Amino acid sequence: MNAFNYSSEQLAALQAESPQEPVDLFAAITSAEMYAQDGVLRLFPILIPGWHEVDYPVASHGVNADETAGAGLGWWILFPAYLFMAEHDTLRLYLGKRLEPGQVPDPTEQGTLIKTVIVPLGQDHQNILGFIPRTAIERPGIHQMHYTVERTSGQGPEPSERIIVWFKPTFPDSLDPSGMSSERVPLQAPQFPAIIDESMVAAGVDFTIPAWPNMTVGDVVTLMIGNQIVKHTLEREEVDQDITVFVAPSVLELIGPAKPLLASYSLQDQVHNKSLTSKIGEGELVPDKTYLDMCWVKDTEDDVLPIDNLDGNPMEVIVPVKRGDAVTGDTAVLTLHDPRTEFTQHFGPLIYKTPSITFPVAYDIVKKLAPTTLTLSYERLRIEAGVEKRTPSYPYSPELKGENYRGPAPTAPQALGGVLSPSLVETLIYVGPGVEGLQVGDLVTLNCLSTSAGGTTRLQTSKRFVTRSMVIPEAGIVVPFEVETLHFDTYLRGSFKATYTVTGENHLDPLESHALLLHIGPVENTLDVIDVGKDENGVLDPQNIPFGTPAICPAKAHTRIGDTVYLQVWSADDTLVWVDSLPVTAAHIGKDIEFRLTFELINSLRHQVIRIDWHIERNKELPLTAPELELRIGDVALELAPPTLVQVPPGTRINPRDTEKKLTVNVSYRGMSTAHLITVIVTGRAGFGSPVVTTRPGNASGTLLIDLPLTTVPANLRGFMKIRYRVSQSGLPDLRSGVTTYEVTSVPDESIVFPRLTIAQAQDHSTLDLSTFKGDVHWSLAPWLFIAVGTRMRVALGGITAAGTEHLIMLFDGVITADHMSHGISGVINRRQLELFKDGSQAVGLSIANFSDKGGIDTFFPVRELTILNKTWTLLINRAIDADTNVSIPNGGSTKTNRVTLYGTGKPDETLTLLQNDNGQKPITSFKVPASGNWTCTLTVTASSFYRLTVQVQPEGETSNFWTFSVLAPQPQPVTPHILLALNARGQNLYDYQHTTTYGISVNGVAAPSTMVRILLNGGIVQDRVYVGANGFWQSTLLAVGTGVHQISIQGIYGNYPVSKVFTQSVTYG
Repeated sequence: MNAFNYSSEQLAALQAESPQEPVDLFAAITSAEMYAQDGVLRLFPILIPGWHEVDYPVASHGVNADETAGAGLGWWILFPAYLFMAEHDTLRLYLGKRLEPGQVPDPTEQGTLIKTVIVPLGQDHQNILGFIPRTAIERPGIHQMHYTVERTSGQGPEPSERIIVWFKPTFPDSLDPSGMSSERVPLQAPQFPAIIDESMVAAGVDFTIPAWPNMTVGDVVTLMIGNQIVKHTLEREEVDQDITVFVAPSVLELIGPAKPLLASYSLQDQVHNKSLTSKIGEGELVPDKTYLDMCWVKDTEDDVLPIDNLDGNPMEVIVPVKRGDAVTGDTAVLTLHDPRTEFTQHFGPLIYKTPSITFPVAYDIVKKLAPTTLTLSYERLRIEAGVEKRTPSYPYSPELKGENYRGPAPTAPQALGGVLSPSLVETLIYVGPGVEGLQVGDLVTLNCLSTSAGGTTRLQTSKRFVTRSMVIPEAGIVVPFEVETLHFDTYLRGSFKATYTVTGENHLDPLESHALLLHIGPVENTLDVIDVGKDENGVLDPQNIPFGTPAICPAKAHTRIGDTVYLQVWSADDTLVWVDSLPVTAAHIGKDIEFRLTFELINSLRHQVIRIDWHIERNKELPLTAPELELRIGDVALELAPPTLVQVPPGTRINPRDTEKKLTVNVSYRGMSTAHLITVIVTGRAGFGSPVVTTRPGNASGTLLIDLPLTTVPANLRGFMKIRYRVSQSGLPDLRSGVTTYEVTSVPDESIVFPRLTIAQAQDHSTLDLSTFKGDVHWSLAPWLFIAVGTRMRVALGGITAAGTEHLIMLFDGVITADHMSHGISGVINRRQLELFKDGSQAVGLSIANFSDKGGIDTFFPVRELTILNKTWTLLINRAIDADTNVSIPNGGSTKTNRVTLYGTGKPDETLTLLQNDNGQKPITSFKVPASGNWTCTLTVTASSFYRLTVQVQPEGETSNFWTFSVLAPQPQPVTPHILLALNARGQNLYDYQHTTTYGISVNGVAAPSTMVRILLNGGIVQDRVYVGANGFWQSTLLAVGTGVHQISIQGIYGNYPVSKVFTQSVTYG
């Protein structure tokens, strides 16, 4: 089939119509303003994709048995990006000891090192993907986790914030309590009365769920009774016991008559581990009404129908008809209902006649609904005395089993023979064609995971909406994604995996895809080169193959059932022009695979050089690859060697200094003629990075030198640029050379090559003393390497104010002109702007160049650091404290005191008035600023009030910043918990220091109303979160005690966690 490719113009138009947007699954906690708190750098805790919030003692999140990194490997983990992230930083992940539910972790515990990750090249403040090894979690449990950062600068290790995670790799019905095995225990059928009559329906019925192997608080029982669902959440006291689920009369009435009445259940814990469905319990629901026999579904086994058994055919619903139930003229209507999706459809009517009638249900309907439990019922329609009479049947609830549809794997049109080149700057990934159910308006989310040979991973997620422009005639919907692959050059011999999900109005659940798995080159080929018939010495002449030619893939020793063999034909400029594939069946095993190259295909490539690749794709494995075969189509085809750069030493890395004066492309090939028109094509960053080069005639010597603009290399700094050329001949199609991809490195010795910002009044280039001169300040930046008309430059001076806020002065932000080329750039800084900087603080001069005219990567020149000496006085309130306790009152905070002292600065000898600005301005007091410029002022405040204070220079003049705080009303001391009485297992009263001979004791008492307490036995917690009633009374459950003297106390879970006096009991039994 012809390979479909979007052109660059089409991709640009689609980007405007439906922008491709990056998806950061954890953007909410990695926003820039949250990287620091109260001036302190934050390292956010780890994130585990797919975890769930849980209500479980101590733990905040839970991880389930879905080992997202792969079965036996473990779980993906995300280290959130952090400020000043640098390549080769070392991250170390630690796992704390296993905690019991409710046990408080040690905040200083180092833990066990379970994973080390090195920040890869080009990470550029993106989240880092790693994984938690499965072997680190020996059995279910709660663990404290954190990581450290060791920076390349030598700083660290810096610890991250800690998080407590509940690992539960066991399903509710797992056989192995450690979760290491995937075996399940069959769940017993629910227990309920064999016959449920009308009186039982009116009262409701108890269904008993037998205890299951791994019961935990919060497990959800989903009980399926006929066509109804009842859910029950497991409470703490129900663990390790049979569970009773009450089914209300209203539910039983909705089921109606059922003979048999089928009931089963499934389980799901808090981390979303789901059990298999239980065995089916059977009984009868008998109403006081006559019903027809229930229908049934052909090919079911134990009322279960695997839809794969239908093999695409309709599901047949059989309605039995007894001889006495049918008369001439009777008809029947079938009703299909899916409780999960609320989908309902009616079939018929059909003539109701003995011995049975069959309703076909289209396979597409069954496939769309599976997996689910249907409700099937029918009605007999009879006309009596001109009136239609309907008689219902018993309902039938079969279970449909079958995998949900998965979309075909995405495709990569730049993957040559299953391999992506490590020199790719970016690559295209296509979703479609052939994705069933994909339609205009759907949202497609693409996930791309690169893995280096050493195990370093990089995840990229993007999304875009499907538009009408993506509907390709005769093909279907094709959604393109452009994926950045600059990091491939450090992921040599690695792998690339791509999957997608589709969501939209017509998708009840997200549509998942199969995975595309590719090599990142170079790769060691395991297959032999393809054999193409009729070629002679690498030349294939269309005249010799009027009926095409075979292309034989030597696959007989390599294929397995389920593999897919692919054949690809590529043009010289790496464009995929033809692709064909063959799924491997039993008939192909042990045989070579033959494809056919048609005359039309070969003739369309006349006078070109092509390459033919083949590879074998295998489910969930990397493809098997083969060397490519290069063929010339026709005798006059030119072998066009890739171009080279004259100034660049052998290799593919460009030192920008080598191209500072000249940049020349060398085009050489055998058979060059002056009649040939040669066009060099440069593809790099937009604008100056991809210049348009004038077409030149060829040279009879076979070599042509073409100069490129000097802005080409600097515009592609720290990136890649591709160079190829096109040869045009009269009467023949254009030919294209191979591509040479160059990496442009950064400029060596940037601190020497590029200039720093110069301040004329800072003669020592390190200190700017505003007291030594009057007026504004002059700055300049000398001409720099690669300066060119049309490029951009930004210059700024930044620092902090006396209030501690950032202050940035933008000095230049514009395009370079011819005048700048000769003299550089310069300007004036307003003195008032400089006076805002804090006295003695560091100001930084930033110069940021962009060597292109259409954006791209920035180059940061060496910074100029200046100490600002600013003797001006700032009117400021900078501190408030409780005048009685010296406790700080933050701006926007609160206090319980009645006296507050303010601190601030101002000009010596000025008179200031303290103002209350809540509901208008009200003067409180006035005072003079002392000679030091630092003032204090104490005022009396009122409880249950709000203060918004400023100071103002008198007479009416400058006003300071606001300082706000609330004065809270005093609160009474919390109630200390107290034990009133103890009871032994016989219910007899026990008092302090009394003796008993029973094995159990319970206690009761008082505490702060509507709170919680915990019971301590000999200093350890034995019952946590005992609720205190609104009357202040609480009661424990029975405590198991042995022979000896026991001390019981109570701790309140409120206030400062007050503890009661000790209640002592002596126990002897036996």
